[in-house]
Amino acid sequence: MTSMVKSLVLCIFLVLATGVSSPAHAQENSLIPEITLVDRFAPDIEAFQILYEPHMIVLTSEASRRLDRLAVRLKGTRDKISIIAYSGDAQLLTHEAVKLSFKRALLIRILLLDQGVEPGQIELRALSQATDGGPPDRVDIAPVSR
Repeated sequence: MTSMVKSLVLCIFLVLATGVSSPAHAQENSLIPEITLVDRFAPDIEAFQILYEPHMIVLTSEASRRLDRLAVRLKGTRDKISIIAYSGDAQLLTHEAVKLSFKRALLIRILLLDQGVEPGQIELRALSQATDGGPPDRVDIAPVSR
């Protein structure tokens, strides 16, 4: 880092840390551009589930609203989520169940990308039947630990 950049960073840190800018340094600080801080450290993302009817991939209006809120929360951050989709129909062959799960997860991913979420923020997994005792036809969306 150049010494000018180091000085600028130090000045910004001191002003932010103390919350005070002394008049004696007013002329010196006039070279520092005004900075507007944006709070990008919003509360943690809550995990949630989207439930489906068997063989369906259509989202309910409530699920769409929830995804809209999630997209707003993720946009412009480095936070990541995991989308894990399940298809619980025992009548489907394993590859058909995974295919249905993949369609559900991919639809959610596309909706989030269309709203400005970056591709690297989304991990996607499509599985067949859930073995955790939860609802069989669902998508789980959860934050990824950093």
